[in-house]
Amino acid sequence: MEALKLLDEDMIKELIPKVGQRVKFLKEWRSKFICEGQQPRESSPIQPSSSSDDSLCHDVDLETCSTVSVVSNQSSIATLPIDDQDASTREQQLDPSAGSSTAPPVPLERQNAFSFNVLTILSQNEKGKRVRQSIKQKNYCSPSDRRILVSMCVAHLTEHHGMKPDSVVKNAMASAIVRAFPCLKDPKGTGHGAFYTKGKKNLPAFGWLEDHLRYIRKKEKRLCSWRRLERLETESTSPSDKRQDPPSGTDGEDMSPEELGAMTEWLKHNLEPSTTVTDYMRRTAGQRMRLIREDGKSVGEILQSYPRLLDAGMIEQDFDILRPGHKTSLYQKWETLAPKLVRYAQITSPAWSEALQCQKDVLLYSSDEIKNLAFFLISILFRGRSGRKGACSVVNSLRSFIDVKPDVTSVEQYCQDIEKEDRPQPFILCLGSNQLSPQQSFVIVERRPILQPSLMAAVDYCFKCHYVFDINYQPQCKGAWQFLQSEIYEIDAVHSNTISAFRVWLVNADTGASQTAV
Repeated sequence: MEALKLLDEDMIKELIPKVGQRVKFLKEWRSKFICEGQQPRESSPIQPSSSSDDSLCHDVDLETCSTVSVVSNQSSIATLPIDDQDASTREQQLDPSAGSSTAPPVPLERQNAFSFNVLTILSQNEKGKRVRQSIKQKNYCSPSDRRILVSMCVAHLTEHHGMKPDSVVKNAMASAIVRAFPCLKDPKGTGHGAFYTKGKKNLPAFGWLEDHLRYIRKKEKRLCSWRRLERLETESTSPSDKRQDPPSGTDGEDMSPEELGAMTEWLKHNLEPSTTVTDYMRRTAGQRMRLIREDGKSVGEILQSYPRLLDAGMIEQDFDILRPGHKTSLYQKWETLAPKLVRYAQITSPAWSEALQCQKDVLLYSSDEIKNLAFFLISILFRGRSGRKGACSVVNSLRSFIDVKPDVTSVEQYCQDIEKEDRPQPFILCLGSNQLSPQQSFVIVERRPILQPSLMAAVDYCFKCHYVFDINYQPQCKGAWQFLQSEIYEIDAVHSNTISAFRVWLVNADTGASQTAV
């Protein structure tokens, strides 16, 4: 067992992947070869194992112990230290004899430092070289280039670290990608969250690297069921996933239940004076939110108790109480963001004009049409899912987000024909021959059409209905609502690779524009 003296802790970690067995082995190994000051031998014949050496294999599988004597070199030119200083530090960590003989063993956490040279990985074949050159020239990574980049990086991970690499290794690879191509850095979070984000708080890890690793594991072993794959890829980003406690400090917080009940009954039978209706609705907001979030009341039951909630300004008032400071976010940001969304769609989804059946030359559109066009585009750029079939079709995503009908459509008959199972509400209905300039815009809630002055007002009202009534987004258009939630209203964290990719593009587009202006 003289070969045991030639090992270091990184080799032992690869040879004994099970943590419990590895901890027992390391304890005995350190006491024999580190604490006693014994140095590894450069070359010596392997002697028959003694009884003291056999004690190292206590509680460890015999098969594992037999493989310990085989030291495999899995180093690669694509796995490099960050700099010379880190290299010398790493060498001293892995070889205790390089320093003082009395120095304590280096903690395992410090040995889990990895650095990858992504440019070298891409240089291994022609496709990788083209991707490397394309990203450098365009300062942007197209979806096709990204797939090749992720595929080659994952291939390197599986080759040198197995089908289930450690989270530290995956995080190092994601960080190396962003270092190699700074234009891919996300301005939020770690900067490489779209490529890999470690799971936490019962949420699985996610990112393009993690997604591709799951895909190849499924293809290689075919052991994962569809249900498990869906659970691993679930994104907890709908309003109901993070329930908001009823706000404290509202006007009705110090009121007795009898007073709140009297106000509720008064609101059922009175429309005026409007100032009293608004005041009573504000005072009963806390009770209403507790009924929705704690008692699980449905939308129909809430509207039966508070029929004035769908009156003008009431949803907006409840949303402002629930999420202070976000009431006018869409009106403040959309005019600036809409043209950028159109430019992004021209790069990533050139077929958008065919899906919307409109002209591709955006110079022909007015500023209002550009803003309306951007609403349709987010349902194409950030499509949702359709059950187990993956991403839904563009048509279903558009229809679930904004349903466009001819101007002669009877709104009353349309609402009566809605099937709750097929068309969860709320959603937006537009009437008109030109979808970019609709004649009328409605928000459909419980088969009730709520007329809005514009398409932007309808989108704003519909989003606030989701939060006030604590309703999950429709799966088909979930990505569009998540985009508004994250980038416009800035409410909660949204874990979406497509939204992260847009943020990366937006930062680089703004940087390029500012440099051109200078």
